[in-house]
Amino acid sequence: MKKIIAALALTSTAATAAPAPDVITRNLQAWAPLEVTLSNGTLQIITDENRVTDQIYHAVLGSGVCGSLWMNKGSWSGVKEVKVLNRHGRQGYVFEGGEVDCVELGQLKGDASGAFILERTRWN
Repeated sequence: MKKIIAALALTSTAATAAPAPDVITRNLQAWAPLEVTLSNGTLQIITDENRVTDQIYHAVLGSGVCGSLWMNKGSWSGVKEVKVLNRHGRQGYVFEGGEVDCVELGQLKGDASGAFILERTRWN
């Protein structure tokens, strides 16, 4: 009985995740993510890395995720947070922001953009 309940729980969780908008997945091709999904306002990116470093996180978030919005204004909405995780989906960072925050990030330069990201980031 426990196995059936666990299987149902996994099935219902997987069913709510949908592929992310094409404009985002195309922009992330340089990092060759294993999976990019959007579920309940959370954009989740599973990288092909054993460990997500600060540099990987900043590049994927800034150039990849937010970059897709800067080049395609209004191309995605409903994203409330962005998870950038390792290949096992267990380690990484969560950016607690969405479209409005990405637009604001795009207007910042140098150290200000790094500080902006860190203010809205937590460990996963």
